[in-house]
Amino acid sequence: MAVIKLASMSWRYISILQLIASNPCLR
Repeated sequence: MAVIKLASMSWRYISILQLIASNPCLR
């Protein structure tokens, strides 16, 4: 269970990083 929670958290973190990287306005 903890592994699934960790994976979902890391996936959200990566998605947020990708969103920031795709938005030049946020940089």
